[in-house]
Amino acid sequence: MGADNLTTGRHLALAMLLAASLCNCSAVSSKAINKAYFVPVVGLPEAEASKLYAVGKLKPGIQLTLLQSGLPETCIAKSIAFTKQSELSGAYFTELSGSCETPKEFGVAIAKKPVRDYERLTPKEISEADEVTKTDRLTRNSGALSALLKKAQGSIPGDLKELEGSRPKVYLFSLLKADVTVVSYEEGFPENTGVSGPRAIIINGHVYPLTGWCSYRTLKVFWLNGEHYVQSGSCCCGCGITAMEVFRITSKGIVQVLSDYSLSD
Repeated sequence: MGADNLTTGRHLALAMLLAASLCNCSAVSSKAINKAYFVPVVGLPEAEASKLYAVGKLKPGIQLTLLQSGLPETCIAKSIAFTKQSELSGAYFTELSGSCETPKEFGVAIAKKPVRDYERLTPKEISEADEVTKTDRLTRNSGALSALLKKAQGSIPGDLKELEGSRPKVYLFSLLKADVTVVSYEEGFPENTGVSGPRAIIINGHVYPLTGWCSYRTLKVFWLNGEHYVQSGSCCCGCGITAMEVFRITSKGIVQVLSDYSLSD
């Protein structure tokens, strides 16, 4: 999907928020962001394939626990002295030691706190047509998709017309504290673009905006130290803005614990 099509008009007037099901956007808080805890980890295209980098400047010798998708599920690495600066964004990246896996988009490491237990959850995709239709209607009527148009202070554009006639993918996660459903609008966003459509999350029947136009293909829900988290992110399909994000899931909504725009150019 071309960037020109994605940026033609934001059509915020189409929001049509329904008072009875208006999304509780106040449930997403930036106060809990703690960069000393969650650290984004990336591989850089211009670097050697085996090299891994933490986003930002880290002092040498800091131990990081990487939350990996494969086995082993966690991997220990340490920051080393070399720090690289991006020519495009000016962001800094600290090289890591060890042989941990390189994430396709971005990974997450834990710094300064021990990892007592970690498990990545496997979703159940809901395929029943009636259930998908019901979930789609709930999501559209909630106002969550309209809220995602304003993500990054309006810097990540989108158009509600792009979703007309689009049926979402619906993923169910069974959590201890809540029933969680992730609604992902993927039609019209071909796999070769590297992005998906906007995503919302439903917790105990309430809909909250998650990631916007265009969401990363990667979606991870995991259990860490007694809490559930969801890892994803957004870019704007060609405008150069990229947001790496992690949210903590609670019975009352989601709390943003990582929001990093360092990969933007």
